[in-house]
Amino acid sequence: MLRNYLKVAWRSLLRNRTFSFINITGLAVGLGCFLLIALYVLDELSFDRYYDKAGNIYRVNMDARWGGQELRVAETSDMMGPILKKDYPQIQEYTRVYSHSGDTKLIRKGNEYIAETHAAYVDSTFFHVFAFPALEGDTRTALNDPHTVVMTASAAARYFGSAGDVIGKMLEVHEGGMEVPYKVNAVIADIPGNTHFHFAL
Repeated sequence: MLRNYLKVAWRSLLRNRTFSFINITGLAVGLGCFLLIALYVLDELSFDRYYDKAGNIYRVNMDARWGGQELRVAETSDMMGPILKKDYPQIQEYTRVYSHSGDTKLIRKGNEYIAETHAAYVDSTFFHVFAFPALEGDTRTALNDPHTVVMTASAAARYFGSAGDVIGKMLEVHEGGMEVPYKVNAVIADIPGNTHFHFAL
């Protein structure tokens, strides 16, 4: 029975080739567009949902008027975090991130410098708010001391040849006309693409 239906359908397609081609092409294009839109929507809905506590993490923006123009930026004064935590008991933790797109850090590797555009300065509480899986070291205490760094696995491979056994090694960062040593205290997995953060170290 099913075989007969398939034969009839095939003969009908062959008899009306132009009409069949238009229908099949339309169906294929429609399904393709639906799949692309569905993938796009899923990616947008998963953006910054990588973190365990994503529903409780908020970014503080600044709306200001400067020289007759309205500014809306994802920046605030340095004291905003400590003041908000002190004045509002609902705030469990805060962290500040300093990273401007286009800023380049020169990091020494042997006798050459690598221009690193994916670097950020963060508070020691950064990994209390954003839980990235640690491959080596303990991210919760890795930034407690000054001049310490946490890097991604790909950055560790770029600077030290592999992501393993880099805890305690030093990076020299060109800052203020001098070489400042930073100690590697942890290595995290590479950050996924569907997040605001694209740091390597």
